[in-house]
Amino acid sequence: MAYIRHRGNLDEMINTFREVYTWAERDKNLVHKRTQWLLLIHDNPATTSGDMLWHSAGILLDENIYNEITPESEVSKMILPKGKYLCGQFTLIEGDIRNAWDAVCVQMIDHNIQSGDGYHFERFQGPDPFSKTLQRIEIFVPIQNSP
Repeated sequence: MAYIRHRGNLDEMINTFREVYTWAERDKNLVHKRTQWLLLIHDNPATTSGDMLWHSAGILLDENIYNEITPESEVSKMILPKGKYLCGQFTLIEGDIRNAWDAVCVQMIDHNIQSGDGYHFERFQGPDPFSKTLQRIEIFVPIQNSP
């Protein structure tokens, strides 16, 4: 993935997504209807104040494109580590994301699933990461292997 890291409130992430979008569309012509966007969450919002939270806004890249791209200015690249994840799939309109995260957390509690090491992230697809219409989103939470 190519990404830009942001420190601050989640509400400010839209500006970081705009920077990634501009880089991907204008500079690299990578935006199309099957583009996958990622929001990585580096800190726990329950234990870290909003202005201190680290997040990364990014675009998922094919392996051949990933290998051709060199990091520049604020845009970096990384490979997401493989692992075992709980995945919740939702169709949302703007503002419903908190309820989706709550639903994933309830599933974890109801099924006695323990969070594991790794990134918690959201993935959504389409040419417009700023869409205010219905949007399909997937929430990934790393989980521990069962004994």
